[in-house]
Amino acid sequence: MKSLNKQNIRLLSLFVVLTAGVLIIHLFFMPVKARPNAVLMHEAAVLNQSWLTIIAEKKQELGIKSDVVSNVPNKALIGNDWSEMTTTLGSQEAKELSTNPDFAALMVKLLSEAGIKKGKRVGVMLSGSFPALAIATFSALQTMEIDAEVICSLGASSFGANQPRATWLDYENWLSTDGGFKYHSSLITRGAENDIGDGLMEAGVDSLERAVKRNNRSFFIPRNLSEAIEARVSRFKDAHIDLLINIGGGQAAMGSCVHNLSIPNGLHLHYKGCRDNERGVITRISEQGIPFIHLLNIKDLAVQNGIPIAPGKTYSASTGLYEIRKISKAAIGGVLLLGLVGLAFLRKKTETNRV
Repeated sequence: MKSLNKQNIRLLSLFVVLTAGVLIIHLFFMPVKARPNAVLMHEAAVLNQSWLTIIAEKKQELGIKSDVVSNVPNKALIGNDWSEMTTTLGSQEAKELSTNPDFAALMVKLLSEAGIKKGKRVGVMLSGSFPALAIATFSALQTMEIDAEVICSLGASSFGANQPRATWLDYENWLSTDGGFKYHSSLITRGAENDIGDGLMEAGVDSLERAVKRNNRSFFIPRNLSEAIEARVSRFKDAHIDLLINIGGGQAAMGSCVHNLSIPNGLHLHYKGCRDNERGVITRISEQGIPFIHLLNIKDLAVQNGIPIAPGKTYSASTGLYEIRKISKAAIGGVLLLGLVGLAFLRKKTETNRV
């Protein structure tokens, strides 16, 4: 029994040594190297912050305030808990997280990984639900000089661009006038149920109509969800897009089939979705061999890419987003060799004790 206990102690000691070795490798033998596109990532984040500041200043000028309390630096992007334009419930925590300007840097990273560069063309679908993520996306695209076909559904979930005088179209107009914003929505729908505003009160539909007229635009009102989906697919096909970006959980984008919530988050170069008749634009575009970036569960994206998930009065540094850690093969080999030597010694010791 004593011999067995001694063996356990030795194994535990070996485990501790190996763990310490891994930690030492992490701290001293994994040199940090800037990503190849780190300069563009920083430029996109700076542009993103400048555009978020323009919106904050414009809202202050117009006296537009949210009915919720938020402490994040870019709190001006947080809409109302509820308004007549609100389509669905949303998460204030997710909307606050989305205001971190480093999401523009993340989009540069994802676009680069997909092989999208100057001269390429992407399709962008967005609703009013995540305006900060949309601005981050366009910051990346404009920094990388990438053209885009943009389709917008104007309704928004809680805490999004759901204030009657501060819709996504107003943001486009403000940023175009004061910030050199180069993109505009070529197709605009109401959003909400069936992409035609179903479920909104009459006052909500009126607010959407006023927003469109105020910005000298017009609505495309499909007869049903199927027509809304087909219109988007047709637009993107005619635009010959190289990648699709979806921001938020718009019904036309996701579809109304039972598989819509299983569409994976982030970048996907290949995706085999369902074949249901009610599948949405993301799945239908991916069937054509076109990769996509899906931005919905942003907490998951933040965790994977080192963006702090609990912003306070400041945005903490994003660990690992702008850099790459390169593992030292020699150091790993040394730890493995140490482990093998240790195991061989313990085995020999055990056999000796048995004799």
